[in-house]
Amino acid sequence: MVDLLIVGHVGTNDETSPHGRKLSPGGAGYGSARGATLLAPEQVGLVSALGLDYDLEPLRKLGIDTRGVALLNGPSARFRIIQYADGRRSVDADLGVASQVTLSSFPMEYRNARHAHICTAPPSQQLQWLEFLRGLPGRRTISVDAFELYAKTDPERSRVVVAESDLAFMNDEERQILFGAGPLPDVPIVVKHGPRGASYVEDGQVCPVATCRVTAVDTTHAGEILAGVFLALRMAAVDAVTALQYAVRAATAKVTQFGVDGDRLLESLSQIRAEVRAEAISCSNTE
Repeated sequence: MVDLLIVGHVGTNDETSPHGRKLSPGGAGYGSARGATLLAPEQVGLVSALGLDYDLEPLRKLGIDTRGVALLNGPSARFRIIQYADGRRSVDADLGVASQVTLSSFPMEYRNARHAHICTAPPSQQLQWLEFLRGLPGRRTISVDAFELYAKTDPERSRVVVAESDLAFMNDEERQILFGAGPLPDVPIVVKHGPRGASYVEDGQVCPVATCRVTAVDTTHAGEILAGVFLALRMAAVDAVTALQYAVRAATAKVTQFGVDGDRLLESLSQIRAEVRAEAISCSNTE
């Protein structure tokens, strides 16, 4: 049974950084799905639109449910990303067949999922998905992820997306653009601080989570890995701060290599999985 939905773009990343250049499977949907497979990949469903040109093997290897992946005539999404030595990043996205939301491809089997995560996308698309998911029978929580490009170009709708969610992810730049020094919306928020870790904010309480310093080779999709791991753990009833500690750890491992299929990230996910399961067994034995 699909319990956690990932709604997001999947395509090919063409990434250049001071450490080199690489083509790899990417898109916010792919990155978030990778993190979400932490504990129960078979319970993760992906909703995305791909062209017939896309190699589905990387998705198959994730072990997730792909009944929500629509294969359409036309090109798949392609993301050209340049990371500069000073930490800045530029992103040029050609969404291809994913430039329009395809609600008709949503499998009805997914409507019983307890949580849906709407990845970074143009706010107009995120709002379409929010309205659609809220209109389905049953009750599910919905999280969203902001993106600095859309925060700058479409701040009004970006703010609406955050305010209408049950949980939001954003980085420091997005928070500053959208809300400045003012109050945040009255929803739980994970604020990502890059090399300084992240914070969980709820009911006015801020819980910071630090990370260790590493050489960042590729920061693209670190936020998606963080979101996916965090949500997978929350679905397993892990408390928010502990879930964020593990999520920050995974995101830190991710930035040391290109893409989200590197051995360091996979090793980190494996270690986290083992620790979480061991802790669950320990708690069960003491009850």
